Amino acid sequence: MTVTTQQQATTSFEKLFWTWQGYKIQYTVMGTGRPLVLVHGFGASIGHWRKNIPVLAAAGYQVFAIDLLGFGGSDKPPLNYTVEVWVELLKDFCKAHIQEPAIFIGNSIGGLLSLMVVAEHPEVAAGGVLINCAGGLSHKDVMFLGALFPLGDGALVFNDEIQILHSQLGCQSFCPLPLLCC
Repeated sequence: MTVTTQQQATTSFEKLFWTWQGYKIQYTVMGTGRPLVLVHGFGASIGHWRKNIPVLAAAGYQVFAIDLLGFGGSDKPPLNYTVEVWVELLKDFCKAHIQEPAIFIGNSIGGLLSLMVVAEHPEVAAGGVLINCAGGLSHKDVMFLGALFPLGDGALVFNDEIQILHSQLGCQSFCPLPLLCC
């Protein structure tokens, strides 16, 4: 019996730190071009995006990935974590590190946070992609999401640049704001 193993190249990311409201926030950046901000899900970190960051950077994007406060290499202070805290963190991060509106790509709770940044802070957001979007941490968040997008569940894809993906998925419905729902 012959056993073969396949080794995967491990991409190592430069770990950068930024101080936000007195807390250390870890992030990484790779590539040049239009900015993307990758927002991980609950219980995850920058490592969640380890295979996506180099591919997106090679495709001509400047890719930022951030460990939200309380996750990964960022500080984990004993405070009341809310989506509002994380949205403020993301908005301030963009104002401090990105000089133009970015496309937000979020998974799970990161999807909800991305949606909230796009809806509440259009000055820092050019669009967004929601992957397995969470409804929220409370009934208030679910009501926020349902009020904005009452067409049902599924992936939300916004921005004309991503319209090709939307049409490839065979989606037909259209939502308010510059976004399409599947």
